[in-house]
Amino acid sequence: MAHFLLTTLTDITAGALFAATFLRRISKKTRSPSDSMDQRRFASEFEQLAVSILDACYFNNKENTMQLLVMERRSFAMLSCLMIASEGNCREFMQHRACQEYLDRVWAYKLLIKRLSGRFILSLVVGAVFPPAVPFVAEYDESMYGKSAKSREAVRLSNS
Repeated sequence: MAHFLLTTLTDITAGALFAATFLRRISKKTRSPSDSMDQRRFASEFEQLAVSILDACYFNNKENTMQLLVMERRSFAMLSCLMIASEGNCREFMQHRACQEYLDRVWAYKLLIKRLSGRFILSLVVGAVFPPAVPFVAEYDESMYGKSAKSREAVRLSNS
């Protein structure tokens, strides 16, 4: 069934991640240990397919790959590849450098770091003492969502 689903979809990465998620969940409910092992093996094969596609995309164009990771797909209930991978416990996919780079960008470019800023120092102290309170103390820059990586880099360098 997973192979059929994959051949009918236009977005193979999301389809492979969905198939891996589906097979992992089914393997937990299967009574036969051999069937469960087979399903887990097939799930890892589908996840590996998604990783190889992500690798090829990342090699060709990093910026488009970042967009493809978070683009919501109608055929998957408006979920992105990152959401599907997270739901399906697709660790190999989430460990890929494209996913890690995207997560680094989200954290690094949203957090406003002004050197020797009182608020920044306060957020460091709060982070050391009571980490859950950091989002209420630290400053975030939401305006950088729509900008390209080059313009983000220029803004980051000008703030340094």
